[in-house]
Amino acid sequence: MQQWLLRQWEERRRSVLFVTHSIEEALTLSDRIYVLSAAPARVLREIAVPFERPRRSDVWTDPRFAELKRNILELLGRGDTNGV
Repeated sequence: MQQWLLRQWEERRRSVLFVTHSIEEALTLSDRIYVLSAAPARVLREIAVPFERPRRSDVWTDPRFAELKRNILELLGRGDTNGV
């Protein structure tokens, strides 16, 4: 489905709101990620995804990918434990 969605975006250039619990999926498909807190949901941070389009299949091996994933995991940890 990820490849299909990337192709659709490349062909049509439409805005897509995609909700996922997968950090990897968000980093692969998104230009911007909004990290939400636990209920009641609030935006903890907006993150600009730096990867060029069209996305290449090796984006997961980019060191920036791992760093962004780590940052998001830290945000989610703080949001779940401190009610931020």
